[in-house]
Amino acid sequence: MNQIDALYKEQETNYKKEIQSLESNEGFPVEILHCYQKRANQWFLNLSIYQNGDDLGEDITYHFSTETIDANTHEGQLRLLKNDVDLYAQLKNEYFEHLFYSLCCYELSRFFYNNDGKLKGCKLLSEANYYLGKFIGGHIFNDYVSNMVTTNAEKSSKGGKAKARNVDPVKKEFIRLLKGRMPECGWKSMTEARNILADELWEFIKEEKKTGLKWNALLETLKRWSEGKKADPDIRATFDEVLSKKRRVS
Repeated sequence: MNQIDALYKEQETNYKKEIQSLESNEGFPVEILHCYQKRANQWFLNLSIYQNGDDLGEDITYHFSTETIDANTHEGQLRLLKNDVDLYAQLKNEYFEHLFYSLCCYELSRFFYNNDGKLKGCKLLSEANYYLGKFIGGHIFNDYVSNMVTTNAEKSSKGGKAKARNVDPVKKEFIRLLKGRMPECGWKSMTEARNILADELWEFIKEEKKTGLKWNALLETLKRWSEGKKADPDIRATFDEVLSKKRRVS
């Protein structure tokens, strides 16, 4: 094994360990990680290097880039994506797009490493590790701040009651969506229902403004409301009504 091979394998091992660490973290929304892994794979499959020279940019939208970049190269696509996620993180204080960019770099690095582009693969894997680190750092910071806010709120009974009142409309809207958007044969699982309804529920939350809920923790919040000893009784009862009779598990 030469130095480039050894470097790639070492970086890849570290990358996989960090991903596995996220998956095993009890408070981390694993559903979002899996969703982003699928998005990254689809992004890679849309590239011309994979599609024998077809145009790259036809089905890919970038919201924030103002540069003139050649979208018909993998470097151009990656640069556009990087610009997008960096600016999105700044504007929204939202770091999950850094995770998406990291996963895209990893997909591309594997392609080049296995197709006579080992040096390029190593550089891309280094970029993947760097942005995974940025995501983890941002996520830990946001989680720390969120926990501080939650802890301080719980010290005040009035604050706790006010917070409960603020999320009550969200819970009622979630129940309404569970019933109103229910497939003909019922939801296959709690996870399916939460994943499908999250985007529409988030639009409602943005209008409410004072809920204190965050997009990057929404699926985990819905899971907490739906399952376990501290589940909201009305939401849990609604799931009992709308889950498919063939499969009543989460």
